[in-house]
Amino acid sequence: MTTSIPAPEDRPGVTYAQARAILADRGIIRSLKTIKRWAYAGILSVKRVTHGTVILFRDEVEALTEKDDPWD
Repeated sequence: MTTSIPAPEDRPGVTYAQARAILADRGIIRSLKTIKRWAYAGILSVKRVTHGTVILFRDEVEALTEKDDPWD
């Protein structure tokens, strides 16, 4: 089974603050500093940077909240 990843411009993005809110809604409380470290470490990919605003991929932020598949 093959799943294709949409082109980067077709994937929605979020700011650090929005990413923090998404995680908090799902019970994962993290600081903005931690989210920035995840982006710097490559755990979260950067979609684009505009005038000092860093935009992350929303689907990657949401994927951090998914439970591990025991069969994977």
